[in-house]
Amino acid sequence: QELKDGLEAAVSGSGKLPDLAPVPLEPRYVLAGAVQPLDGYLRREEREDHYPGALEGFTFGGKLYGIPYGIEFPFLAVNLELFRESGVTPPPDGRWTYREFADSVRRLTLDRNGDGRPESYGLGFYIVEGFHEFWPFLYSDGGRPLEGDPPRYAMDGPAGVSGLKRLLDLSSSSAVWPGSGRVPPQAVWSAFAGSRREIAILPVGTWAIPLLGSDEWRTDFAVAEFPSGEGGTSVTVGRVIGYTVFRQSDPRRAEMAVRLAKHLASREEQRNLARRKGIMPVRKSVGNPFP
Repeated sequence: QELKDGLEAAVSGSGKLPDLAPVPLEPRYVLAGAVQPLDGYLRREEREDHYPGALEGFTFGGKLYGIPYGIEFPFLAVNLELFRESGVTPPPDGRWTYREFADSVRRLTLDRNGDGRPESYGLGFYIVEGFHEFWPFLYSDGGRPLEGDPPRYAMDGPAGVSGLKRLLDLSSSSAVWPGSGRVPPQAVWSAFAGSRREIAILPVGTWAIPLLGSDEWRTDFAVAEFPSGEGGTSVTVGRVIGYTVFRQSDPRRAEMAVRLAKHLASREEQRNLARRKGIMPVRKSVGNPFP
């Protein structure tokens, strides 16, 4: 928040802009003339080494304004220990329909002592401002927040309403961990990866991958896609992260800022970020960061 406040002040003219900052591209910064265009600083082979969509995350009005170093997106983490105990087969290749997913959630809910209160549940989730891990359920039938040109709100259409109904149905299901949507993310995470293992399936971000392999939260887990809806395609959401380079009056200083951004977004740095923080690389030449 301190970085954001400082940038807002600098863009408005009451502070000094940094050379670069690890923030997403803000179109209004571009419109204010505060961001450095970078199209002339990337070689053709550098552009072609990025996955589709990576550079677009820092493009506005057809011009590039930053150097991406990773992408984060939500997926479903599944506790394989609870799948085995319940006799439920994980989805082949991580893919399932919504009907298959809902059936698995029901079967994964275990009342081991028969007292009518399950000790573990098929699904858990959190809904908190700033977290996007549960959004794909809203989009599962093709709904999108904005459509058209100019954009208009579209979640009140049939596809959006259908996705919202799925969310409400899941929220009220007896197969969903009772604290879902009501308690902080840390409590839901502990119910999934803590010693009590109360949740079999949890929507998480890529940040969870290294944590689930750590000594504190070690879990026998697999990655699964969000279930496909009426359109037959699984949906997720993601954000490209990287370095925005701010406008420089000195061309040499601008070049040095771009060189620094490239160094911080190098193949080796992207490989390290994937292993330490679960931020997925955006350059093809990085390869698989988890050998």
